[in-house]
Amino acid sequence: MPAVRTAYLDFLLPARSHVTAKELAGACGYSARHILSAIESGRLGAFQVPGRGTATNLHTRIPIEVARAFLVSHSTGLDDVLVVDQFARALARLPRPLLAAVHAEAAKQLRQGHS
Repeated sequence: MPAVRTAYLDFLLPARSHVTAKELAGACGYSARHILSAIESGRLGAFQVPGRGTATNLHTRIPIEVARAFLVSHSTGLDDVLVVDQFARALARLPRPLLAAVHAEAAKQLRQGHS
């Protein structure tokens, strides 16, 4: 995956090279079981670290780039992190009054429960 500006996602995920299923679940608003099911079905790439016990979620790690892509695709419906990055760059180039109008519309959609 090409390098992508993901500063807008950094506050949701820890600043490490990997995340746990529980951390990704919290960022996405899903249960850890949902994330583990995505891993088991092959929709989400992850690796296991050695450990004792049978708690899979304690020993599953998801690479940060994979976690970011999953977060973007599940929060926007877009399968490409680059599309969201391009949108973020376009927003950064907007004149302040237009950006304020976009912000107001987004806030209105959020208040109405748009998902």
